[in-house]
Amino acid sequence: MNVEAVMTRNVKFAGSNATLADAARVMAESNCGAVPIIDNEKRVVGMITDRDICLAMATATRLASQIPVEKVMAKRVFSCGPEDDLETALQTMQSRKVRRLPVIGDDGKLQGILSMDDVVVHAEVGAGKRAPEIGYGRTVETLKAIYRRGIQARPLPV
Repeated sequence: MNVEAVMTRNVKFAGSNATLADAARVMAESNCGAVPIIDNEKRVVGMITDRDICLAMATATRLASQIPVEKVMAKRVFSCGPEDDLETALQTMQSRKVRRLPVIGDDGKLQGILSMDDVVVHAEVGAGKRAPEIGYGRTVETLKAIYRRGIQARPLPV
């Protein structure tokens, strides 16, 4: 099974010129906890989570509407392609300890997002002789590896 079969296609995002308030608004309107940050060509330049925003605001001396996402977002983004094998994407999630991978097309542009939520929803128990394309065991293995991580602090904006 490839990534395209389970990814979320209608992915919400924020522009690289957005503020923390803008990104939080996108998350609230879309009921999601992370959004890719894209440039003018729709290429992913970062990722930001609701946790990133909360931690930044805990020590901020400015309003969320005054802090650019670029100050807080993760600039090192791990991704996959729509035609990538799902197993390969799960291995990336495991080794990089991330729950979401932007799906990038051959043109370098954002096509969707693959989240552990997508994987969990599509996981199934093996039926008879046919092995499931995404098994419960493999899904739980990936989640355990992600959650086993230590605290990785990033500097907060000034």
